[in-house]
This record gives sequence, C-alpha cells and structure tokens, in this order.
Amino acid sequence: MTPPRVLFVFVDGVGVGADDRETNPLAALDLPALATLLGGTRPVAGATPSSPSAAVGGRLLALDACLGVAGLPQSGTGQTTLLTGVNAPAAVGEHQGPYPTAALKGVLAAASLFRRLRDAGRPVALANAFPAPYLERAAPGTGRMGAIARAAHLAGVRLRGPDDLRAGRALSAFVTNAGWRERLGHPELPDIDAAAAGRRLSALAQDHAFTLFEYYATDLAGHHPDRWPPANALRCLDDLIAGVLATWAPRDVVVLASDHGNLEDMRVATHTRNPALGAWCGPAPAVVPAALTDVAPAILAAVLGSDAADAAPAGPGARPAAAQPSGAV
Repeated sequence: MTPPRVLFVFVDGVGVGADDRETNPLAALDLPALATLLGGTRPVAGATPSSPSAAVGGRLLALDACLGVAGLPQSGTGQTTLLTGVNAPAAVGEHQGPYPTAALKGVLAAASLFRRLRDAGRPVALANAFPAPYLERAAPGTGRMGAIARAAHLAGVRLRGPDDLRAGRALSAFVTNAGWRERLGHPELPDIDAAAAGRRLSALAQDHAFTLFEYYATDLAGHHPDRWPPANALRCLDDLIAGVLATWAPRDVVVLASDHGNLEDMRVATHTRNPALGAWCGPAPAVVPAALTDVAPAILAAVLGSDAADAAPAGPGARPAAAQPSGAV
C-alpha cells in the first residue's frame, strides 16, 4: 500500500488552555474546521473527542512543550524538537529562542524531517513564499532565519518566492495575498481568501510525500493582541483548514502542531507552560504523540512505513520512530 501523504500545518504559539471564554479565545470562538481536525471537540483542556479511537479521523493532541526543562518553552528549541524528535531544550540545557543557535542548527542539519525524508528519496516541500529580499539574505545561509526555514535550507529544500506565489505554488505566511499586495509591492497577485489558499495548499501537498506550512499570525496575536486581533488570526486559520479538508483525501494525513503556548491565555503576554496544541487527522498514528518529541517520529512512521526505523533521530533526547501496528489506536 502506498504510504499516505502528510501535510504539517505548523501554528506558532498556541497551547491547550482553560475552557474560559474570558481568557482563552479558542474557547470563545466557533472554529468548525479546527474541530474536525480535533475529532469533533474543542481545543481546550478537558475536551473529550467524539471518536478518540477511530482508525481514520481527527484527534486532539496536548503536546508537552516543557520536556523536563525549567523555564518557559521557546520557539527555537520547540520548533527544533518538532522537526527532529530530539529534545532540543534538554540537549542545549535550556529553552532557547526565537532563532536557532549554532547548536540547534547542527541538530536541524542532521535530523530534520526535511533532511531525513529527502535522504530517503521522498519529495518534500516548504509551502511558504518568502519575499525576494529574504531569499537574497538566505541564499548564502548567513541571514537570520527561523527554525523551519533554516531546516529546509540546510536540507537543500528550495525556499519559494514571489514567482511561486504568483503561480499558485506557494502561500503567504499570513495565508491571503493581502500583505504582499499592499506592503510588499506585488499588486499583481490575485486577491484570494483563506479557504482558497487552503485548497491551494492541498493541491501543492498532493505532489509531495511531506509538505509543511508555517503560520505565525497566532503568535503575533498572542504577544500583540492590540495590533493582531486573536479572533482574526484564528478564523483565518480555520478557513485555511476548511479549504484543505474540502479537497483532502481521507487516506492522507493532516498534522497540526504548535511549539509552545501563548494565545490560549490572554492574561499574559509571554509564553505559557501549557501543552502545545496539536491535531492528527487521517489514518491513526502508530503511537499517539504526547510531547513535541513525538511528532517527527509519528510523521516519519506515516510517510516511510517500515523504513521509518532507519530514519530515526540520533542524539540527546531522541525518541525512536515506532513501527506501524496493524490496528487502530
């Protein structure tokens, strides 16, 4: 049987917080597409999925982002952990961020999903489009880059740009093209809504074994709700997911995961120690992820099947990819 395709929607700065409409916008808003990814439940602590044991279907994941290390989880180590399965904060002795340090770059270079899947001969893609000045700085590898773009660059994955966005083969990090049209000097780009962008992302993912899209408006909304309204960021995400699911094959997998909490508790402007929000929709994983370290092994197992053990991460805090069982979780 052909392994499923995997689309990984990375959502920055969203945790599983209290079921409190006053402090948690995820508790206050109706987000039907996200609820589908979560198995018919809500992205709050104590939620009960409607079908937690389904072989094919969605499930809520509450991912340990603290990983046994004191302090508030951060983006650099959290994203490195998600991409590699290595407990990055334990490996470097602390939570670090927002950008990967030299030590984290080494982990990403050796063990990212992009690296391991490309080495296994699988086609992979980073779906985000980057402005031309960013690509010029990134080309020599010396410009400042987040962990996801850095991992793709280190693995030789092409970073997409304005031409790809124009051709419908990439997405803006903010999903629609409005920012590119109004602030980045590209008035020629079509004015698409979030659902259309989701359908575009789904189409792009059909051509690859593994596709990742990075959405960070949620983190901006958590830190600066006065400038980036949380409701807008979450509704845009929900519409994007709706567009993906409208054309997504049931045999393929959509994974959603965050790196740390933030947006789920509007009483604080910093990160939280809440579990990071996650979702798995599609054929059930061999082992249901319970921590950031579990996400990359689960994706490897889905994409590579019996070959996943050969691509397991190595190094401090690594968790091996599990073999696929025959039954449902």
